[in-house]
Amino acid sequence: MKHLRVLLLLVPVLWGCSEAPPNADSTSDASSMANPVTDADSGSVNYIGLRYGSLPTGLEELGGSLLDFVDVPEYALALIAAPSGRMLWLNRFTHWDDEGKPYWDVRAVLRLPALRDDELLSYGGLCRIDGEPDVEVVAIVEAEDVESYTKVRRAWRANRSQERFEEIPTSGVTCINEGYGAF
Repeated sequence: MKHLRVLLLLVPVLWGCSEAPPNADSTSDASSMANPVTDADSGSVNYIGLRYGSLPTGLEELGGSLLDFVDVPEYALALIAAPSGRMLWLNRFTHWDDEGKPYWDVRAVLRLPALRDDELLSYGGLCRIDGEPDVEVVAIVEAEDVESYTKVRRAWRANRSQERFEEIPTSGVTCINEGYGAF
C-alpha cells in the first residue's frame, strides 16, 4: 500500500516532466533546450541545442559576429560570459519574431581558456590563413601595437558545414588589429 501511495504521488510529477520542449518557431522570449546536460565533473551546462531569442538568466553576451548574410543570416558567433567562464557559440539562425528580433539555435560551443593579460580573442572575419581572409577562424593572439597580430597562441575553425569547432594549427594564422594606429 505504501508503494502505491508513492507511485500515485509520482505520476503527476512524471507527467509534468514529460511535456515536449517549446516549439522552435515560438516567438516567446523563453529559451528552450532540447537536451540540457550538466557535466557532473565541472558542473557546466551543455548549451548545444538551446534555442533562444534572449539569453537564459546568468548568461551575458559580450559580442558577436555574423559569419554570413545574404537575405537572412545563417550562422553567427556569440561570445558568452557564464559563471563557469567564457564561451564562443556557433549559432544557426532560426527565424525573426513579429518585432524583428532574431532567434538562434546553438550548434556548437567552444569553452575558451583563460586569457592572459597580454592576450585577445580575435574573430568575426578579422583572421586570415596564409594571407587569405577566413570568417570561420577564431584565435587567441598576443596583443601588440602592430597592424596584424602574428603571435597566435591557439586557433580554431567554426566549421559551419560540420557545425562544430575544430582546433587548427596556428602556423600561417594572422589577425587584423582593429585598433592599430587609433591611439
